[in-house]
Amino acid sequence: SLASIQKFDKPLEQATTSSLDALKSYSIGDQKHSNGDDLNAAPFYKRAIELDPNFAMAYARLAVVYSNYGQMNVAKPYLQKAFELKDRGSEPERLYITAHYYADTGQLEKGIAAYELYKQTYPREITPHVNLGVTYSQLGDFDKALATGQDAIRVDPDELRGYSNAAIGYLGLNRPEEAKAILHTGLKRNPGFLPLHDTLAVIAY
Repeated sequence: SLASIQKFDKPLEQATTSSLDALKSYSIGDQKHSNGDDLNAAPFYKRAIELDPNFAMAYARLAVVYSNYGQMNVAKPYLQKAFELKDRGSEPERLYITAHYYADTGQLEKGIAAYELYKQTYPREITPHVNLGVTYSQLGDFDKALATGQDAIRVDPDELRGYSNAAIGYLGLNRPEEAKAILHTGLKRNPGFLPLHDTLAVIAY
């Protein structure tokens, strides 16, 4: 709407990125990240930062990639830089960065509040549903982790992290057969999505 355009409009040099090449590299990274291939996503996010050192979301995504591999010492500087640059992003990007910053630095309650705001502001955006599930699992609140995973599946059945979060919720509630069933449902949509295989391996062990 015109009102929305007027509210969120900003000069290009102050927006996500003014570099088309940086945006292209970032987009390739996002494609790989969406498929669970974080290892190969990282070089594209790094290239995006080289092309535009003020690209807040590229820093944020790189932080997420490293934190997904448990390398929080590597992730933290990127997360801090993203937080410092968050006002250069779009409104959903600012919410994404803020929520990740709090949740990934151990301020889980603040992270949940930020993700809830993100979810309420953009109800069709899948990210807050997915990341709320991760945060609730970290808190050991598996009922809520399961519920948010199921919500994520309803919002976007093709976003496979919803299936992964629901499965972890089931596991935390000692319901492994239901966990396996939801993982296999996700794999029917994308047989190559690595995190679902990882969770199945955890159940097998």
